[in-house]
Amino acid sequence: MRLVFVLLSLALTSCGALNDRASTVIHRSELTSQPLNPARGDASPAASVMWGDLKKNVPTGALIEFVDGFSSPPHIHNVTYRGLVISGRVHNAHPDADTQWMEPGSFWVQAAGENHITAAEPGDAAVIFLEIVKGPYLVKPPAESFQGFDVSKNVPADEIPWLDADSTSWLLPANPTATDRLPTMTVLWGSAIKGERFGSLLRLPIGYRGELRSDGRAMHGVLIRGKLVHSDQSSAPQSLDVGSYFAWGEAVSPTIACETTPHCLLYISASKPYLLTAKP
Repeated sequence: MRLVFVLLSLALTSCGALNDRASTVIHRSELTSQPLNPARGDASPAASVMWGDLKKNVPTGALIEFVDGFSSPPHIHNVTYRGLVISGRVHNAHPDADTQWMEPGSFWVQAAGENHITAAEPGDAAVIFLEIVKGPYLVKPPAESFQGFDVSKNVPADEIPWLDADSTSWLLPANPTATDRLPTMTVLWGSAIKGERFGSLLRLPIGYRGELRSDGRAMHGVLIRGKLVHSDQSSAPQSLDVGSYFAWGEAVSPTIACETTPHCLLYISASKPYLLTAKP
């Protein structure tokens, strides 16, 4: 059967412009999905856009759900994307590479122009979070491969380096002498120092409660693991399940609390450094 590579015909856009003095909370159950690659029919992954638009040249974040046993043909993308495994196990590499399944919490970069395949382990319908800093996000044949500036890499969950409050100024305890139940964080890609958009992970222990603050716009948070309670100055507390999303402007300081043992994982996409301060 002849493989047809197409522009992703998604009618998926963000939940709207974010007011600097407001926040947005979208539960996973409220997301709408459409085929990521309609040319593959029922075998296509389903895409649910949280912010941005996969068809336009804008930063975009989306949940991607694979059917059980999904395996793509070799292909390239015109832009670099980053992925985080939420559930199931995923393989992403050159077609000739040995299969290496990435567990939930694992992270990878797929460089623009590089030939690769993506597969989900049979027996489980895998879900990932995908982010691009510009679009449109296209699928093209390997014959159109090219060498870009980014480098592909896979980082298993157990190899992600973590920073505590002693190693970064982004995490502040409510009591400077407190050492229990403190979060850790890591920057996965990009550079806040250089003024670039970046993606980071926060690992929050059960029972932790803290306030997020930033002078940047369009801050986005995606819950990768656990159950989180979100609240801010204008909204009552809301319990978020895995795959839920929230965004906030520079005049809003959300409070987040982890209710799951041993910890919650929260992905944050931002354009400016943020500060997480522990609250009693």
